[in-house]
Amino acid sequence: MKHVGLMILIAAVFACKSPQTEVPTQSLNEVLACANLAGLQTKYGKENVVADTNWVMGDDTLQGSIVFPHSAKQVYVYYRSGEIVDVTIQGESSAWKTDSGLYLGLPLQDVQKLNDKNFTLSGFN
Repeated sequence: MKHVGLMILIAAVFACKSPQTEVPTQSLNEVLACANLAGLQTKYGKENVVADTNWVMGDDTLQGSIVFPHSAKQVYVYYRSGEIVDVTIQGESSAWKTDSGLYLGLPLQDVQKLNDKNFTLSGFN
C-alpha cells in the first residue's frame, strides 16, 4: 500500500477531534491500481483529473495529478517515472478510505487496532 497508510494515519490523528460519522465508501487502493495518468483518466474521466501538477518539497519536485479537485473526493496522486507511487487525501473528512479501513477522522484507538503493531507518529515540525 506504499505510503498511503502513513499519510492516512497522520491525517487521522489530526482529525480525532472531529470524527467522521460515516465510513467512506471510495477505495484509495483503486486509485493506486490505476498505475498511471492514462489509467486515472480512463477510470475517473479525463474531465475529473488535473494532469501535470508539480509540488516542490524541499529540494525535491514531485509530479502528480489531482483527481476530483475541489470536492470531498479530491485525491493527490504522485508519480515516479510516470507510474503512481503514492496518494494523499487531506482535510477533516473525505470520501476515501484504504482497503484496510483507514480513513480521515478514524479515532486513534481504531488506527492502533488496524495497525496491529506499534508505530511512531512524526512530521509534526
